[in-house]
Amino acid sequence: MPRVTVRYEFGRINLLPHVEDKLTYLTTGFTSGVSQEFHGSFWSFLDVDQLVFDDDEYISGYLVKFERESAKDVADTKQRRITTEMVRNAVNEKARFVFST
Repeated sequence: MPRVTVRYEFGRINLLPHVEDKLTYLTTGFTSGVSQEFHGSFWSFLDVDQLVFDDDEYISGYLVKFERESAKDVADTKQRRITTEMVRNAVNEKARFVFST
């Protein structure tokens, strides 16, 4: 079986909000349900969860790029044809993120 290549990007963001509870502040922002349009695609944070590992708290989820409507090829196994269907909120790209609080 061929090996799967996975690419990881590591970065650091130093957030110094003037709030008492940084975890709640960040979680509220990531789970606000806002989608932002940029160059014809929409971006949003999805599947956001809080994790605890070795007594440290983390926020993890995905930054997702999606289209409101997108034409996708679909296999019609009864007719033995490839058809096209419109799919709402079709995910084009996703990137996992992890924030340490």
